[in-house]
Amino acid sequence: MVSLGIFTYVYFHLDEFKLIASIDIILLLPLFILSLMILFSNGLLTKYFLESFKVDLSFTEYFGLAAVTAMGNYLAPLRGGVAGKALYLKKKHYFPYTRFLSVYSVCYLWMFLIGGLLGLLGIAIFYIQYNTFSIRLFSFFLMSVILVGLAIALSNYTPAGSGAIARRWLDFKQGLDYIRKNKGLLIKVSFIMFLNYIIMSLQLYFGYTAISCNVPYLAACFMAIVLSFSIVISLTPGNLGIQEAIIGLLSKFFGIGFNEGLMVAGIIRVVTLCVVFSLGPVFSYKLTKS
Repeated sequence: MVSLGIFTYVYFHLDEFKLIASIDIILLLPLFILSLMILFSNGLLTKYFLESFKVDLSFTEYFGLAAVTAMGNYLAPLRGGVAGKALYLKKKHYFPYTRFLSVYSVCYLWMFLIGGLLGLLGIAIFYIQYNTFSIRLFSFFLMSVILVGLAIALSNYTPAGSGAIARRWLDFKQGLDYIRKNKGLLIKVSFIMFLNYIIMSLQLYFGYTAISCNVPYLAACFMAIVLSFSIVISLTPGNLGIQEAIIGLLSKFFGIGFNEGLMVAGIIRVVTLCVVFSLGPVFSYKLTKS
C-alpha cells in the first residue's frame, strides 16, 4: 500500500519530477561508488563475524554474499535475501542457523545503539552550530538508546521453558555474550557500522546535489541514521516505498521539501538497483558453482 501510494503521488506530480531526466550522469557517479562501498562494508561485517568463529571467507564470498543478499532482499519481502546467506553459510561452511540468527540479531541491535548515540551527538552539534533543537528527534534517538540498553541489561535473564520465544532469547543472549567478550570484534564491527552511516549520509548528500539542492551535511547524517531504523519495518521487497516515504518526510521535516526527498530517494533506488542486479547474478553463479 505504501509503494502504491508513492507511485500514485509521483504520477499526479509528474511535471515536478521531470527534473530527474535532466540530471547529468556524471553527478550520479559518486552514488554508484557509494553503492559499491555499502556492499563492501556489509561484506566486511559478515567476514569479521565469521572470522571470530574460525570461518575464513574469501573476497568472492563476503562481497558476493553482500551483493546476493541485497538482490534477494529485492526479490522477497521481510529481507528474504538473508535466508539465502544463512543457507550458503550452512551448506558451505557448516555454520549453524541458530548461531547465524544470534549473530544477525545482535548485529542489528548494536547498529541501533550506535545510530542512537550518533543521533544524540548530532543533535548536540546541531544545537551548538545552529542554535536549533528538535524534541522529536531527541526523543527518538534517546528512546532507541534506552530500549537497546534495556535489551542488553535483560540479556542476563534466562527465560524459563523451551518454547520458540525462549529459544530465540537464548540465541540472542549467547550472541551478545560472545560479542561482549570479543573486544577486537566489537571494535571492528562498531567502526564498520559507523562507516556505513557515513556512506549512507554521503549517498543522501550527493543525491540532493544531483538535483541542485543544497543540504547541510549534518541534515543528511540525521536522515541516514533515522533511515537505518526502517529495517524493522521491512515489509516490502527492498523496503520499496517505505524508504522513499521516510526520506520524503525527513526532507520535509528539515525544510527541504517532500518532493525533493522523493526525487533523491528515487535516484538512490535506481542506482542501487543497477549495482545490485548487475553484481547479484554474477556472484550468485560463482557462489553456487563453488
